Amino acid sequence: MNSLLDEYISGRRRVEEPIVLPLPTSESLRSILENEEKRILELSTLVDKLLQEIDERKKTVTLVANVLSPIRRLPPEILAEIFENYVEPENFYEVYTEGKGDDNAKRPARRWRYPTEGLYNILPRFLLLSQICVQWRNIVQLTPQLWTQIDLFVKKSLPDKQLIHEWLQRSCSLSIDIKIIFERDDIPGRYEFFNWFIPYSERWRSLSLNRPLVSMFNGPPPSLPNLQRVIMPLPSRLERPRTVLRDVPQLTHLEIFSDDWKNYPNTSPLDFPFSLSNITVLCLQYLILGAPGCFRRFMCACPLLETCQLLDIPDFLQDFIPIPSFPPARLPYLKNLTLRFKGYRSSPEILNNLCLPELGCLVLQQEYSELSRKENLDQVAFLPFFVSLQERSGFQLRRFVLQPISESFMPAPPDTVDDLVDFLKLNPTLELLDLEDCRFDIPLLCRKLKVDSPSSTLEPLVPNLIRLRIAQRKREKYPNPNTTEFDYREYSPDTDSDIAEMVLSRWNPPQRPGQDGVNGDTANQNTLVQRLKDGFTFRAYSRELSPDVLSRLENCKAEGMPLCVTTGKDYHDYEYY
Repeated sequence: MNSLLDEYISGRRRVEEPIVLPLPTSESLRSILENEEKRILELSTLVDKLLQEIDERKKTVTLVANVLSPIRRLPPEILAEIFENYVEPENFYEVYTEGKGDDNAKRPARRWRYPTEGLYNILPRFLLLSQICVQWRNIVQLTPQLWTQIDLFVKKSLPDKQLIHEWLQRSCSLSIDIKIIFERDDIPGRYEFFNWFIPYSERWRSLSLNRPLVSMFNGPPPSLPNLQRVIMPLPSRLERPRTVLRDVPQLTHLEIFSDDWKNYPNTSPLDFPFSLSNITVLCLQYLILGAPGCFRRFMCACPLLETCQLLDIPDFLQDFIPIPSFPPARLPYLKNLTLRFKGYRSSPEILNNLCLPELGCLVLQQEYSELSRKENLDQVAFLPFFVSLQERSGFQLRRFVLQPISESFMPAPPDTVDDLVDFLKLNPTLELLDLEDCRFDIPLLCRKLKVDSPSSTLEPLVPNLIRLRIAQRKREKYPNPNTTEFDYREYSPDTDSDIAEMVLSRWNPPQRPGQDGVNGDTANQNTLVQRLKDGFTFRAYSRELSPDVLSRLENCKAEGMPLCVTTGKDYHDYEYY
């Protein structure tokens, strides 16, 4: 029996039959059980002590590592500067300026960013930093620069008033930037909420609102000696004269948008709530029924203007108001101009008699609307207006974006490749060319842009071009049978070689006569044109280019040219530049 118990306890045998133990054996087993339980308790106590010691040693390791951490060697003022750079806010909206023009460039379409749910998406970054340790919390609380940006998203109810005041007081005497986004118009106390900020108006540096606040214009004018940037909609109806905010001496950046200005078709800059004499950056986005000339008047009222966006410019109502004859005007400092026309015909006549000698970046968008179609009203070609503007001004563009945003049922824009060539000939300094949904004859355009051999008598077009983008939407997969779908001029694969020849001639351009064999960094100085060093983008066909052409383009990519060749954009894939 003892041998059987030994085998059972050691795990070598199973008990499958009834067990009848003699008394001595039973007592012996009870003694073994008590001893084992006692030993388990002793070992458990020992293990608990060891685990406690391990935890204490881990805390010691953490504390020592914290002391030895390189960031501990930084003085508080350096940490504060690091925090400032980390929490530097992103602009919710940026006007278009000159740049390299990548496909992810900033676009002038207004997009208010509503924060998503979640602690890390709602809390300001520097408040998250304050949760790291006591030292960081003290630095955050004692650094006024971190409290100069107040960015509020008001969803259902207003934030605590005392919290707002404490926040603003922590910025001490520094200038403050205020951005308030109201999700709805019917939030209780919205107008009174804005009055919480009025006592600090002398320190306002920028003000961004997405909803109109009548109280700001109808109440006593606040003192705004440091206000430099304003982004807001104007209310449609004002009780007092619209000049209550004229005394803003530092204001240089103004963005005004509204969809309810139909009551003010003849708004004058003299009645505008803000002074325009010092404005260098101007963005106007609203629909004034039958008054596209109002955009022109506001632009010309800014003598120091450098960057201008005029968005959603309507058609002239020719049935009621003749197209006016605009007086001559000159904006000597304007460098960046974006025009977005919205309607059926568009109204490029606002450029008549305008002189822009320093213009370097021109962006044109045409958002055609079938709802704006009038009988016997033809669409207008834009490029002849640009040619006249250039001949009158003498500017030399560095970037040109032509982007009609027309539905598939709309006819092709009336501008042609020849019109484009005439304009490009006047701008040999052009570096970046972006053509989107123009529905040009693409093979013909590529033949015009191809660089011929040095023996050719033709001067190469835009010799300084370093980036080219051609894109258009694909044909609608299931078109509406009640509409006429216009041909997007998707040419046969036999013409794809025109694209490859153009790209190759601009990636490896011919040498100037007598400069064969020149290599190195000075090679571009000895070629007929600049290389496409910033790349070529082609998204214009619903099919792929022929394999031979793709292979030739991939060779350019292997040599270092940025290349993006894909099928066209999906239908309704609007891309605002």
